[in-house]
Amino acid sequence: MKKLFTLLSVILISGVSCKKEQKIIPPDPAPEASFTYVLDRLSHNVSFTNTSKNGLNYSWSFGDGYNTTEFSPKHHYSEEDTYKVSLVVYTYNAKQKDKDVQTIIIKSTFDSMRINKIVLNSIDFKNAKSEDYDTDGGPDVYFKIVNEAETVLFSEGTVKKDVGPGSFPIVWNLSPAPVFTMNQKFVINFYDNDAPEPSEYMGGIIFNSGFFRGSYPLEYNVNLGGKNFDLSLSYE
Repeated sequence: MKKLFTLLSVILISGVSCKKEQKIIPPDPAPEASFTYVLDRLSHNVSFTNTSKNGLNYSWSFGDGYNTTEFSPKHHYSEEDTYKVSLVVYTYNAKQKDKDVQTIIIKSTFDSMRINKIVLNSIDFKNAKSEDYDTDGGPDVYFKIVNEAETVLFSEGTVKKDVGPGSFPIVWNLSPAPVFTMNQKFVINFYDNDAPEPSEYMGGIIFNSGFFRGSYPLEYNVNLGGKNFDLSLSYE
């Protein structure tokens, strides 16, 4: 009887020890849908870049009746209009999903132009008398945008101090961005801030926004009068 009890105890203990441990599988991370795009306004071709996270399958809707499951597609719009483009991102077995929707305006002509950013690449460090703007360091540069009547349309309050050859590129993000009609003349003037003395004029470039009509560039380089700078533009 004692041997039988010992044998049963061994069997029971063995049965408990052989029980499998249950594994806990963590859920898939939640998807995050996002994308960027580049629009060629003349051809109406759009290149989309999928910047989503944690996705496995993707579904695009271009707002004109066409769809695709490509990762980063390209699409041509045949009609000028405003379209809502959506990207839906799914995880495994579509258990989770996320959606990003953006509006794209397909238009060959625009009524206005914005200057969103100015990037100064180089500037002449000598004035009209071939003298240095500042004798105790480089010029303290800022700019203004004025119209033909010298009315200030935008004044950059951020002064870039002691600008030298190693200071470039110098970036100014314009906020709020000045708006121009598509046949408006304006001037971008650069200055050396000599406060408390009056600022010294470093020269300006005259523009007519009508020049950009037709091509509507998003980036435009100016290399004139000892100055080289880039304009980042948008249109409405």
